Amino acid sequence: MVFFTAIIGVFLLIWQANSYETTRRNNLLEHVRIVESAMNFDRILTLKGDESDLFNQNYIRLKEQLTNIADSLIGARYVYLMARVNSKVVILVDTQPSVLGVEGLAVPGEVYEEVDNDLNSLLDKQNEIVVGPETDKWGTFISGLASITEKNSDKVIALVGVDIDAKTWQIDKLIYLIPRILILILMVIVEIVINYWQKRSKKNSAKLSYLASVLESSEDAIYSVDLKNNVLIWNIGAEKLYGYESEEIIGKNATDLLVPEDKKNELYDNLKLLAAGKRLGHQETLRKNKSGKLMTVSLIMSPVFDDFNNVTSVSVIA
Repeated sequence: MVFFTAIIGVFLLIWQANSYETTRRNNLLEHVRIVESAMNFDRILTLKGDESDLFNQNYIRLKEQLTNIADSLIGARYVYLMARVNSKVVILVDTQPSVLGVEGLAVPGEVYEEVDNDLNSLLDKQNEIVVGPETDKWGTFISGLASITEKNSDKVIALVGVDIDAKTWQIDKLIYLIPRILILILMVIVEIVINYWQKRSKKNSAKLSYLASVLESSEDAIYSVDLKNNVLIWNIGAEKLYGYESEEIIGKNATDLLVPEDKKNELYDNLKLLAAGKRLGHQETLRKNKSGKLMTVSLIMSPVFDDFNNVTSVSVIA
């Protein structure tokens, strides 16, 4: 059982890592679409793609606009415009979050040497992609890129890009996976403990008591609710996360205490799926603690079955 738990857990971790990567890339592409839609077509057309643009009021406004966008995008390192000028790919406008200053930014008209097929295709035909990690003289990045076309035309006049530092990207992924790795380790440890105590004791009550002790003392928030979201079990980790002690919340409805008003419909939909026997993997949503503060939490919700395979309650790891 320990072996199979570890193998299944590893496969789940790989699946979650791939799912995170896909979601993060889709989110980056969505940010790039927003940036692209915000670009002023007429201002871009006034740019010559050389250092004379530094004195162009449209360049200055575009740079201010892109700097504001860079400030608003968490993790963004560079936000920029590129175009093909005299058969060379040059940087029209280059920015980064204002807290990082302007050191190291490309000047207007600086030739981008690391041109590849993906970049060329975006300048030839309207498209949008996420590429990377790829390395240039500024570092190693995951980049979201989108073509900017003329009004009522498919002619590409420039492309917009958002660079995320690859190291930051991987650190964020690791932070996302660490709780799941810890849960897997905890599950394997629990399996080992159960097997050990099964060999050492003939009393099932002792084994169940030990397992309950392990779960109760876990730093992870682990609790159980019935299908109406009334709390049945509430461990120490849940006390620490939400601020309610077990005697304050057991028997009460978690919807009223923990769920913001705009997330209640989402919860009701999830409870319907769980009542039908569907396990819900990682979900990020909002919950509120005892003081009313909103928190972003990661939930894994699983149905609990009786001996007749009927769903009786729901277990939650938060």
